[in-house]
This record gives sequence, structure tokens and C-alpha cells, in this order.
Amino acid sequence: KRDDMPSFFLAETLKYLFLLFSPDSALPLDNFVLSTEAHPLPTLKALIENGLSHKCTASKEEVQAAVRGVAASLADAAAHKAVR
Repeated sequence: KRDDMPSFFLAETLKYLFLLFSPDSALPLDNFVLSTEAHPLPTLKALIENGLSHKCTASKEEVQAAVRGVAASLADAAAHKAVR
């Protein structure tokens, strides 16, 4: 039997434990969202507040269609990974 530890334990579990027991100011959740692997990603609001200019010329319908496309791609990838 091999003595090993899956990498996700350190990469994800410990990040979530840190977030559970750290003060709220450690990662303000109104400025960040967490990916499924516990990577903090800045919100668009936080990026704009910190100097990133964002000029979106797409219509609301185009943005919604793009989001649905990404969600479908992620669902397909997850289903494909589950089949392995």
C-alpha cells in the first residue's frame, strides 16, 4: 500500500478550513467568489472599484446566451469526467 495524500486535500480542504475559521475580513465575500476548487476570484464590482474599466457592448440577451453556453460546456465536461 502506498503512503500518499491526494493533492486536493491541501489545495481545497485546507483553504475551506481557513475560510471557515478566519475573520470575515480575510476574504470579503462581497468582493470575491470561490471556484469549486476554492480559488478566490474577484467579482466584476471589485475589479472595477480597483481601476479596471469595463465597457460591455453586448446586449443582455447576448450575455445571457454566453453564460448559458459556458454553463452547458461545464456541465458537459463534468459529465464526461464522471464517465471516466
